[in-house]
Amino acid sequence: MQITIGDIGAISGVLIYRPNLSQNHFRTPHAIAIGYLVFAIIIATILGVWMKKENKRRDEIVVDEKEDEFYTPDQRKVKDQGYNLGDRDLHYRYVY
Repeated sequence: MQITIGDIGAISGVLIYRPNLSQNHFRTPHAIAIGYLVFAIIIATILGVWMKKENKRRDEIVVDEKEDEFYTPDQRKVKDQGYNLGDRDLHYRYVY
């Protein structure tokens, strides 16, 4: 997925920095690029806050010993068979 997003960035960069937008030292393309960066900062901040909240919620479930309410029946079945649930596991923590 990162490669796909990177490729889209390269394509959009070619389309944004066209010769007909070269007036004023590429002011318009630079503004668009700064807009993309601001958008990325906002999304990264939202994601960091969400991960922190999710870790706190999972910690509270473990402390309150309500693990049975956390898993769906299908997840419980998979977990009982010994498979790893990855980030759907209650003990998984996001690192930010």
